[in-house]
Amino acid sequence: MPQQTGGTAQIMIGIESTFGTAASAGYVLPVNYGESVKGSQSINQRNTIRGNRNPQQPFRGNREVSGSVPVPLDSGCFPYWLCAMFGDPATSGSGTYTHEFKVANLQPSFTYEKAFTDLTTDRYARHLGCKVDTLSLEVGGDGELVANLGIYGAEDSWQASAFDAAPTTPTFSAVNNFKGAVTEGGASSDVITRVSLDIGFGLDKRPEIIPIANAGVRTNLPAGSMSVSGSVTALFNDDGYTLMGKGIAGTESSLKVTITEAANSIVEFELQELEFSRTGVEIPTPEGLLVALDFQSFYDNGSEASAVVWRVTNGVTSYDVVP
Repeated sequence: MPQQTGGTAQIMIGIESTFGTAASAGYVLPVNYGESVKGSQSINQRNTIRGNRNPQQPFRGNREVSGSVPVPLDSGCFPYWLCAMFGDPATSGSGTYTHEFKVANLQPSFTYEKAFTDLTTDRYARHLGCKVDTLSLEVGGDGELVANLGIYGAEDSWQASAFDAAPTTPTFSAVNNFKGAVTEGGASSDVITRVSLDIGFGLDKRPEIIPIANAGVRTNLPAGSMSVSGSVTALFNDDGYTLMGKGIAGTESSLKVTITEAANSIVEFELQELEFSRTGVEIPTPEGLLVALDFQSFYDNGSEASAVVWRVTNGVTSYDVVP
């Protein structure tokens, strides 16, 4: 009897036209090991007194989908995840195209399906009404560039076939840390060694919004206000001291991180308006000192009208994946 392996499992997502209804068009996308998205339903103990010490038959709670998926950063497949977070992008260019993703008032839902085809009979774990709840990313060092996405959804089921029998499989085009560059306050920075980015999409996950008549399954995951924050680590030299001074003075700044693998393979995110926290410098070792600054990004009057902007440059003419 064959046993499924993780190395041959596949992930497919597709944007839903109706929340909780399986998408029609699917995209097979690469993910890293450590994926944990699955459905669940709690079994709760009753507190009924009935004259003996035996436990009563339990009752079931609401259903949900939750977990995380580590997504390698690239210019070919990652845009589909960005579509799931921000909707279809605005596209410009000719031959080589730049796709710009901004904060939108409506966040799409998507179907998330895992294919297990090593078994005697193919099995598909289908998760409906999913949305990206969080994104976390660190740029810098010599590790692999991976965006960790927190996923939340409505319900799961096991199916005998995929929701799209002929899905699109985009070309994977990885980008790498050593090809990165940072612009801070409008000027190129050669002292920032790490940038972390954390985005919260503000999903309303309260059980109070589940209708009584819907068998414990959500009918929506409304998206409220987003949060965009993170941190930078910089060398503590004269320029690092100047950067730290912006946090002390409350000076507004900006940040842009660009990873250029090739002229037609670029991934970039920009925070046009942010403020650094006030902090100092620790002396943990005798080696060269670093300064770590937390920040929060926002939109007030920036020309992009978005607290975070993602741009991907590749050879794809356009993305039209949101029904």
